[in-house]
Amino acid sequence: MKRVVGTVLFGLGVLFVVLAVGLPLYVAPAVTKLPYDLKKSTSLVEAKNATFLQVKSGTPTIHTSKDLRSTTIVVPQPILTQELQKEFSDKAVVWDVYSSTARIDNGEKISESSTEIALDRVS
Repeated sequence: MKRVVGTVLFGLGVLFVVLAVGLPLYVAPAVTKLPYDLKKSTSLVEAKNATFLQVKSGTPTIHTSKDLRSTTIVVPQPILTQELQKEFSDKAVVWDVYSSTARIDNGEKISESSTEIALDRVS
């Protein structure tokens, strides 16, 4: 009986050692790469009772206890990503990011921005 239990425990130990070596070498690089096939995504966040600075006609005003809604849209750029693959050896992805923050009570825009981001897929 001791021999069987010892053999089973030894086998499990070897299996766990193989998994401990295999996970960082095989699985981690596979899951840490950004995929090419990302879809357009929209994120919506609301801040209740926020305090913020709003500038209208050059006059800054601090508002308190107002609700804000921030919308961020991420749009992948597959054509530009394909063009960069020649230069970056299949390691880059490109997205356009659009962000807008507005007051909920009257719809006034607080801030808007757009950015084009190129990222290394691995890091």
